[in-house]
Amino acid sequence: MKNYSKLSKIILGFVGIAFLFLILQQIIINPLKIGHDVSPDDINRDDPIIYERYIKHKYLINHINDYDSFIIGASAASNISPEKQLGGKWYAYTGAYMNLFETKRFLQEIISKRQIKNLIITISDENLKIDEISSYKAICNVRPGFEYYPLPQSLEEKLFYYSKNFFSLPTLSIIQRKIESLQAQKRDFQQKPISELTQEEIKEILPVSSLEILPERFEEIKEINNLAKQNNINIIFVYIPEYIKVYNIAAKKNIENKIKIAKIVPFYDFSGKNEINNNPKNYMDLIHFNDEVGNLVLDRIFNQDKNNPPKIKNFGNYYDLNQSDITK
Repeated sequence: MKNYSKLSKIILGFVGIAFLFLILQQIIINPLKIGHDVSPDDINRDDPIIYERYIKHKYLINHINDYDSFIIGASAASNISPEKQLGGKWYAYTGAYMNLFETKRFLQEIISKRQIKNLIITISDENLKIDEISSYKAICNVRPGFEYYPLPQSLEEKLFYYSKNFFSLPTLSIIQRKIESLQAQKRDFQQKPISELTQEEIKEILPVSSLEILPERFEEIKEINNLAKQNNINIIFVYIPEYIKVYNIAAKKNIENKIKIAKIVPFYDFSGKNEINNNPKNYMDLIHFNDEVGNLVLDRIFNQDKNNPPKIKNFGNYYDLNQSDITK
């Protein structure tokens, strides 16, 4: 019995030392940035895409009255720039891993701060198939502090954020990022032109392309639409262009999903088989199309009657609740 008592004291001693160490880490290093006025210098710059997203959000909150129209979506829509073609007070808030769950959050935040006139919501594999926790974890990996948008809301999000920051060691985080970087360098096929990639290579580079869409995503489309209508916002949903090799990985499912979306909201469909998506020269990588394609998207939406056929066949077909035959 005495041995067990001694062992218990030793274990409790180690636990106490570890807990004291964690408390000192919060006081000295403060990875949660509690009570700090965070700045861009606090964020992890190893991920330039999400770093840019942080800068965008911080800038927008400080200049919220300069804009009344927004395009929101995942990074695949980053080359749709309404302000260049339409003028006006447009702000593009696009970023990696931004799914519809977070899009709704962001929209709620902006609506609480000012009246919005126009809104383009982009739909893609990226924001349809990434679940909210995956999206949230990606943000947590670079966010500078607890105050950084989006605030953790669910119990799962709060547990993830606090455990990640409270129990993590900065040195171990640096080593982990270095290992991930070295692993990425080993994938030589990622340097190949997208026209030469096989379907299996694309699946490895873009595992999201093979995922199923969660039912919540369709509900979020409905909620975003309702939120816009309740606040008298002119809202347009756009299914963005998608390189044909990526689209073909789940072509049948893509058609089924578009039919479901058409029964919820009207939308312009720029994905699928057409001369734009079939041409790899129109894409900078597997998911990002170039500026010229972005301009074609805007030209179809704003410079033509929505019921007229697009100038490029099957590029920008318009579907609504009464028109769900999108199997072409």
